[in-house]
Amino acid sequence: MKTIELAVFELKAGCVEQEFQLLIDETNDWLALQPGFIRRQHGVSEEKRMDCVEWESLQAARDAGERFMSAPETRAFMSAIRPGSVVVQHFQLIA
Repeated sequence: MKTIELAVFELKAGCVEQEFQLLIDETNDWLALQPGFIRRQHGVSEEKRMDCVEWESLQAARDAGERFMSAPETRAFMSAIRPGSVVVQHFQLIA
């Protein structure tokens, strides 16, 4: 069953928007190579960021999440995020 992974987080103080956009692009390239990846959307509010990633299954999302945390291609992205600010939820699509 298709799954939406929703991650909400904050950037570290001093993170420059244009530089962070490049990090999003780099992680998009990495995500596109992961088994079960469908698409990713990124959004902003005044205080927080949101990543919404669609996967073929919950297992594909979980497996990629584990790899994401240690992949060299995602380290710079992760280092721009304020520690302790990340909240991740998974939703299985029913319609």
